[in-house]
Amino acid sequence: MIYFFKITLLLSFALLANPVSSQNNADFKDSKLVCNKARITIEQLPGNGLLKENFIIPDSKSEFVETNSSWFKWEIGAPGRLAFKVTPLSSGDDIDFILFKLDGLEDNAKSKPVRWMMAGPNLGENNGSNSCLGATGLNDIATPLVNTERGCPINELNFLKSVDVNIGEYYALFINNYKSNNGISIEWEGNFEFQSSKDDCKDNLQITSVQRNDAGLVKADLFPNPCSEYLNATVIAPEDIDVIIQVVGLDGKIELEFSSYLYEGENALNILVSSLSKGGHFLKVQSKKWIDTFRFVKL
Repeated sequence: MIYFFKITLLLSFALLANPVSSQNNADFKDSKLVCNKARITIEQLPGNGLLKENFIIPDSKSEFVETNSSWFKWEIGAPGRLAFKVTPLSSGDDIDFILFKLDGLEDNAKSKPVRWMMAGPNLGENNGSNSCLGATGLNDIATPLVNTERGCPINELNFLKSVDVNIGEYYALFINNYKSNNGISIEWEGNFEFQSSKDDCKDNLQITSVQRNDAGLVKADLFPNPCSEYLNATVIAPEDIDVIIQVVGLDGKIELEFSSYLYEGENALNILVSSLSKGGHFLKVQSKKWIDTFRFVKL
């Protein structure tokens, strides 16, 4: 159930339908540029973009079928170990991925795969207990460099070995939900750093959670983003709870602040932002139990 309420001066009453997340990075040419290690959440992967890919992977014993996909790319700003964890928002989904090394951010990624994970059930199979469902990615513990077989070997943890990276290198990550169009979250690990000083990174739109408590994590869908006059937010609360909501500038200055009461489930906010300065801002939702922060851009 969606609850509606009004907050004087800052919020206006609005009848907001639950939005469907747009999918604008389902093709390599529209890859989302990653500039920092903030967690990324994509609520839905509704399709495979305009160009459905059938990837040719070296020594692959299975066809890599693109169903519901998302692309990310980045430049390495500091050397180290590149690792990440991709978690499906629905725990029973089968997530596949390919990590590519590029000649540049506009390079045709398909030519240089360095890690690829294709393990998991075939489409339509009922493998709810399969150990290759759920979270996947790269870490320092895993030893395999690739996995191209359907099904999962005993004791396999659905992860591949992390990659040593150097400053100035370029990479792209293709992620595919093989079973459904449910979304994913990406958490970046390892001691590498992204290049974040270029102009394209100044207003990065990653959805960020800066402090997290698994017992009380708020999720929010912000739209339009970028925004000019109003920012609409569908906030999903884990329980009925009092919160403080702030809009904070990149310099840490609080620009708007108000208290609110969130009901368990979806809550619709309509926030007047026309007086804010142009550029990046954070929407901060804080209770006594947790703090979650989501980034948006004011035009």
